[in-house]
Amino acid sequence: MTNPSIALTELVEKGAEVDLLREMLQFIAQRMMDDDVEGRCGAACGSRESGRENSRNG
Repeated sequence: MTNPSIALTELVEKGAEVDLLREMLQFIAQRMMDDDVEGRCGAACGSRESGRENSRNG
């Protein structure tokens, strides 16, 4: 049975594909940063809303 809460170090030790793990971490980190910026700006990336509290570059 697969353990959904397996530690990242355990995955690496078991020989998991390092590139795949790197891409997964990159995706998760980017998504978390995007969510934080959207929360601070009050709008999603690319949206044009009058109620925006801040601006976003990129």
